[in-house]
Amino acid sequence: MNSKLKDPWLSISDMMTGLMMVFLFITVSYSHILKKESETAVEDAVSSHNDIEEIVAEIIDSRIEIANDLHEEFDKDLEKWDASIDDETLTFRFNSPEALFSAGDDQVNILFSQIISDFWPRYIMILNNHRDKIAEIKIEGHTSSEWSSNVTRNESYFNNMKLSQDRSRNVLQKCFEYTPSELINWSISTVTANGFSFSRLKYDQNGEEDIVASRRVEFTIHVPTSESIDEIAETL
Repeated sequence: MNSKLKDPWLSISDMMTGLMMVFLFITVSYSHILKKESETAVEDAVSSHNDIEEIVAEIIDSRIEIANDLHEEFDKDLEKWDASIDDETLTFRFNSPEALFSAGDDQVNILFSQIISDFWPRYIMILNNHRDKIAEIKIEGHTSSEWSSNVTRNESYFNNMKLSQDRSRNVLQKCFEYTPSELINWSISTVTANGFSFSRLKYDQNGEEDIVASRRVEFTIHVPTSESIDEIAETL
């Protein structure tokens, strides 16, 4: 009687032991999977971080290379042209309005035309060496907010907009007269003329509009940061 009763309990005990072993195996396997997934996630995060660092470093390096080449070529000319190079924005700025255009006129002055004949061929040749890193070259015309006292500020804005657009277009046309023939097609696809009226004024230390500094022509280089941002987004 007793021996017959022991058999079912032994079977149940064996079954429970087996279930415990299966449960233990599942637990260990799941823990192993979680560990592997965690390690993979960490590796992916590190890889993405490294990719982002590489993309950002590449953008910075491109800007530094272009800025250094511009300084090497033009530093000796900046003072006589009353010009400056902004390394951060890759902007070549001509600051002397009287040397650029006559007041209220959109035609390039003789002096500025002579400067362009010297500046532009050298400038475009330098940028051609970095053409795979350049999305756009913008010729920008900027004015002060001044106009006739008989017009409203809105009217002054649009009058100055037309003036700045005409000036930037005429500078572009003058630049193309001195563009090496082998760079014409690339220049057509890359160089644009932009008038900003007085939307980007310069101010003095007192926060007042600097009328003279606001009247300027700028050549600004845009590296393809939008494509780089897309690359960063893909790594996240």
